[in-house]
This record gives sequence, structure tokens and C-alpha cells, in this order.
Amino acid sequence: MADRPGHVCLVEIGPRNVSLPLPARTELIDRLILAGLRDIHLGAAHRPAVLTTLAGLPHRHDLRYPLQVDHPDHLERALQVGAAEIELAIPASGRLCRATHAVSRESWLRRLEAVAGLAAEHGLRLRGLLRAAVVCPLQGVLDPREVAATCGELANLGCYEVSLAEDTGDAGPDAVRAAWEACGARLGPDRLALRLRQGPRALAVVADLLGHGLQTIDGALGSLDGQPAGTVATEDVVDLLHDLDVATWIDAELLAETAWWLGGRLRRAPAGRTTRHHRARQTARTP
Repeated sequence: MADRPGHVCLVEIGPRNVSLPLPARTELIDRLILAGLRDIHLGAAHRPAVLTTLAGLPHRHDLRYPLQVDHPDHLERALQVGAAEIELAIPASGRLCRATHAVSRESWLRRLEAVAGLAAEHGLRLRGLLRAAVVCPLQGVLDPREVAATCGELANLGCYEVSLAEDTGDAGPDAVRAAWEACGARLGPDRLALRLRQGPRALAVVADLLGHGLQTIDGALGSLDGQPAGTVATEDVVDLLHDLDVATWIDAELLAETAWWLGGRLRRAPAGRTTRHHRARQTARTP
């Protein structure tokens, strides 16, 4: 087991799956940036609202706005509004790929290869996402060697990093670690990220993998990107990391306030434990 890292990068993926009018969507991104987040996933490039949002955001060298792209035509549109980084996503299992995209995993990889080639021509950064990377809803727990092989395919397309998404919430800590270690042996843990579903074991898994090379974590503000909860709450991850003396350079208070703001817009309470504690403290201070 390695030492914990001194710093961990947070990739905020919440905006990709929340439905907001454009002014509120832009305000959400501004609030996230103010809180210290620098990697903010906006959503799929085939959605006009996502492209309109990107066109109106500040473009600085320290800010990254990945867009999910799965077709060359979508990339062409993204380039017109200043896209600089894209995400290539594929299910880890062949059965799930066929159920989701109606093609084999090999066919889907060929489509992503065309996107990656066009992206390389324009100097774009590529990030990979391996969906259902531990448990497939159709096959159950996957063989870590199979997961690592698909992870390697994304790396071969030019992805500087691949996020392993345990997005079913059904995987135990041992299964997550097995997939992580298999992919880490293939790419190196410094080229991996982790995306977990909100749940009672998520933070324990994060804490465990910090000793196994974890340096990048995908989170969603308030876990508001799903019903009743989605990806692990960004503010909970930040709180855990700060408790462990791992730097994030993110303002936890501003992040919690933004989670409540977003929850109000969506008319849903944030699922993050840290956000609820923040609201309780704020209420206690009110005379």
C-alpha cells in the first residue's frame, strides 16, 4: 500500500445530468469555479444546451470543461464553441454495450476511434470513462482482467486518464479494489480516476483507494445528478479528504452553499451528508 497523496483532483460531473435553464446553468458553473473546482463536466456534446453553455463560459488555461462525445459529427459542433477536452465512454461489458448502444463493444470502440482521430487532429485532450466498471447490471461482477483490457483500449485511443465508474452501487469494496488494481497494473494508477455511486460504503472505498494510488475522483454536487441519489456527493468527498489532510484547494463552505442553492433550483434536497450538516450549523447560528 502506498502513502496517501498530498493532493487529489476533483472532477465535478453534476452539471451533465441536471435540468436547468441557461442562466441558472451558467450560474452553477460560476459558483463551482468560485468554490475552487477546475474540472467541470458539462454533458453530452449532442445536446444544444450543453454547447450553448460552453460557448458562454470563461475559457482559461486552468479551467477544463470535458464534453462526452460519441460521434465525429458531435465533435465538429463542439469544436465550433471552443471545446478543448472530450470524454470517450464505453460500458465495460459487451452485453451492456449491446443493450445500451445496440452494437458490439468492438463496433463501439471503432466509432470512438473515429472521434479520437478527429480530436487528435485538433489537439484536444481525451479522457476515458468505463461505465459499470465493476458490476454489470446484466452480468454481475466483472472479471477484473476484462475490465483492464477495455481500460487499455481507451488508453490506446489516446486517453490521458480513464475514470472507472462503479455506477450501479452494487459492488463491494473488495470488488472495486480488484478492478482498480487490475486497471492500475495496466495503465498505472496515476492515469485512473474513480466514480462511485452515493451510498454508505462510497467514502470508505475512497479512503481505502487513497492508499492504492487514487489521485482523481469524480463527484456530483449534492449527489443531485440522479434519483433519489446519483454520483457520490462532491462535498462529502472534499470533507473526507480535508479530514485526512489531503489538499483539494476547494472551499468546502462555498461548495455546501452551492449544493443547497442547486437543490432549491431542482426542488430536491441534496443527498450529501456534509451539506446536511452545513445546513444544521447555519440553522443553529440563526437567532
